[in-house]
This record gives sequence, C-alpha cells and structure tokens, in this order.
Amino acid sequence: ALIRCAADDVAPAVNLLGCPLAEFLITYLGIPLTLHRPTAAQLQPVVDKTDGMLPTWKAHLMNKAGRLAFVKAI
Repeated sequence: ALIRCAADDVAPAVNLLGCPLAEFLITYLGIPLTLHRPTAAQLQPVVDKTDGMLPTWKAHLMNKAGRLAFVKAI
C-alpha cells in the first residue's frame, strides 16, 4: 500500500516497482496497524485474548509499567 500518495502517482509507482498494489494489513504486538483509527471490531480479538488472562480486579492493582510489561508479553 502506498501511504500518503496522490491518486495520480499510484499507477506510475506500481509500474516502476513492478509489484501489485495491496491492502495495508500489518499487525504489531497482535494489534492491527491501519492508516486510520482502528474500529472496536478490529481490536476485539486483542480484548478477548487479554480478558481471560487477567481478572479485572488485578488490573487496577498494577502500575503503568506492570501493565505495559503485561501487554508486551501478550
């Protein structure tokens, strides 16, 4: 996918590179990266995955660094 590229520049770039134009479908740490803000439906698998791993009452007891380490571990 071409990011921040004018519509009239797409065809010459595709012809020059010789590769097909595809959607921007990349995940990082299990979270889909998009050009726009992700929807709730796109983030639901991440919520489902973490929901069963940590009871809600324990999340409030963790500090910010602990929560960051927990998210990185998933």
